[in-house]
Amino acid sequence: QTQMLIKQIQIQIQIQTILIQIHHLKILIQTQILIRIQTQIRMLIKVLPTITAIQVQVLLLLKLKNTLE
Repeated sequence: QTQMLIKQIQIQIQIQTILIQIHHLKILIQTQILIRIQTQIRMLIKVLPTITAIQVQVLLLLKLKNTLE
């Protein structure tokens, strides 16, 4: 009887340990995803002024084209 109880407790401890490991893995994965997103946002922020400048140039060229026609 006591042996059975000890075995059950050991199994419960193993299950809890596995659940904790899964939780840690989830946190690790979420952190990695956030870091990746942060890096992509930084890259976008660097590129945005260039994109805006190109858009302005295209608009000016279109206005010039319309004026010349």
